[in-house]
Amino acid sequence: MMSTILDPNTLLKASRVRDPRDIDVERIAIELGFRVRYVRMSSCDARILMTKNVKSITVHEELSRHRQRFSVAHEIGHFCLGHLAKNSAWSCEANSRIYDRHDPEIAANRYAGELLMPEFLVRPFIDNKEIDFQLLQSCSDVFRTSKEACAFRFCEIVDRPIMLVNFNTQTRKISFKRGRTFPSSLRLISHLPSHTLAEDVWKGGHSRSEETNAWHWFPDVEVDPRNYLVETAFRSGERIVIMLWWSNEQALIDLNEN
Repeated sequence: MMSTILDPNTLLKASRVRDPRDIDVERIAIELGFRVRYVRMSSCDARILMTKNVKSITVHEELSRHRQRFSVAHEIGHFCLGHLAKNSAWSCEANSRIYDRHDPEIAANRYAGELLMPEFLVRPFIDNKEIDFQLLQSCSDVFRTSKEACAFRFCEIVDRPIMLVNFNTQTRKISFKRGRTFPSSLRLISHLPSHTLAEDVWKGGHSRSEETNAWHWFPDVEVDPRNYLVETAFRSGERIVIMLWWSNEQALIDLNEN
């Protein structure tokens, strides 16, 4: 758990959260002394303001409801993580720079993820289920967050070998996050591989999951029918988000031992 003034579980306990439907971020913000407003904004997605007399969170009214909730939770994160001094303001873009490190925005993103998708609710939700697009969509619907935020949270919580990959369609650069049990010894390819689901989604194909041979993504892995992944790909703004789940875990164990 990150070092906080108020950690997410403290807020959730105070709100008596026992179900995803109980997570009311506006109510949590109000209980922290903030006024929450939804107005048209042109320069950013959300802003938190704290002065001697005013504590407010302002969110762009034209964002989707999922992004509005994430933005409010993100701003709560800035406050609870101690990023704000008195008489200060902070402007943010929802879900921004989710793969970077050592950045207050990333810390606030992670805090928002923990607040909106607490581990004690996410774990039973995903236990014994296939890690695929259908599960991401279901998570998004139940927890009222984006599919990308759900995928990122899965990487933090799930004890199965998952990697989250981000392909920027403008810069053509790849960034990634390994799940907690994904072997660090496996080298990810440095570009978007051809003949993959991700490439198809980039070219206009619909979001979905498919099985694919692991060597497409990990060039050091030999071509073997046992070495396959469940590849999930969907578009998020200017990015293609790819979730790779090595579903044949015994083959991965064997590969790691050789």
